[in-house]
Amino acid sequence: MERELEMECVFVGGLCIHCGRSFRHGWPVDVHVPCRNNPRSEMGATPDNRGVGTELSKLLAKFGIKANEGCKCKARALEMDHRGIEWCEKNIELIVDWLEEESTKRHLPFVRAAGKILIRRAIRNAKRQNKESLNPKTTPFVS
Repeated sequence: MERELEMECVFVGGLCIHCGRSFRHGWPVDVHVPCRNNPRSEMGATPDNRGVGTELSKLLAKFGIKANEGCKCKARALEMDHRGIEWCEKNIELIVDWLEEESTKRHLPFVRAAGKILIRRAIRNAKRQNKESLNPKTTPFVS
């Protein structure tokens, strides 16, 4: 029987892109740690992928804007998911700054007002997703 390999954390910008674990000072550059997002891991539950960062990534993907090798997009989306909707609402300007920084690196035009609209839409989508997950559709009880 083949032994399945455990998934390991992949750190980008100091955070694992899968589970959100932060990179600890003093760890070697080629650190190998079991990822919390691995269903076989003993580290705990996976984060719910219904956060503002996930929703913002989906919206940007509709415009053909996706994470590239070496960008901070996945780490920042994960940070937004981890910190929660309320944090994102209070830090819209910071998130707009992140979008502007990345668009400058990619030589894309950027309008702050449009960035704010996208972030607010992502917040609404995340709230709706979380509300739906708290109130699942009821199915008739079958005995």
